[in-house]
Amino acid sequence: MNNILSVQPGEYVKGTVTANVSNARPVNTTAGKTIFKCTLRDGQDVVEATSFSKTFEHIDGKRVQFSGMGIRRGDDHGGKACVVFGDKVVFKAVEGATPTETAPQPEEPRKSDSRPIPAPSRVEGVTVGMAINKAVDALNAQQLAVTELAVWQIASRLIRVATRLQAGELHASKETTSEEVPF
Repeated sequence: MNNILSVQPGEYVKGTVTANVSNARPVNTTAGKTIFKCTLRDGQDVVEATSFSKTFEHIDGKRVQFSGMGIRRGDDHGGKACVVFGDKVVFKAVEGATPTETAPQPEEPRKSDSRPIPAPSRVEGVTVGMAINKAVDALNAQQLAVTELAVWQIASRLIRVATRLQAGELHASKETTSEEVPF
């Protein structure tokens, strides 16, 4: 459950979630569609769960491990954390686990499994191509020679800046002296 509670609303949850399922029920929306809701508990943590495609009734009263793509933290309602399960999430009853135990976590996938491995972001071919194009544009704008070394140096700087920005590292900005409230 820490996986759910540690991310902000709207962000996807990494890894698996294991919890006791209770209060499974279908709910009819005002638009006439049926969605499925339940309550997830793990110790003192309580999360309201929603699925637009899968029912929780077959796992009601069981300890369940949720895994796969599509586990997203929903907007919190009434002071309770919420989670939304997509149609690719797998529900698996966990035998022998008690509410205070954590279920065994699966091993990280290996490269030979043809599944992505969580890792720091890497420089993709598109990023390199765009950096090379911008480096050539910068050299042409300054009327400098477009040499391999010059393109390599400028493109490398651009990729380093992009990587730092992608990691959330922003340049320090001066505080505004305006009394205007930022949005």
